[in-house]
Amino acid sequence: MANQNNGKFASGLLFGIIIGAVTGLFLAPQTGEETRKKLQETAEDFRKQIAKVTEKLKEETNEVIEKGKTFLEEKIDFQKKEKKENESSEEKIEIN
Repeated sequence: MANQNNGKFASGLLFGIIIGAVTGLFLAPQTGEETRKKLQETAEDFRKQIAKVTEKLKEETNEVIEKGKTFLEEKIDFQKKEKKENESSEEKIEIN
């Protein structure tokens, strides 16, 4: 659930950055050259933000995968142990 909220937050953050940058560019009185320069700067800032969000999502995805692996390994170990205990109990019953 927390990862889903983090993804929504990251998406909202990126959307807000884009809207703010575009709004600022179109509302500011500038020459065409200045506007192009600002667009380039904004595109670079946007690229950096996307790289940060992508890296964070990769980290969170890897974390979830590791937790899933650990959970499955523990579950398998538990079931193996339970199976051995059941086999041991059956042997004791047959002997008696």
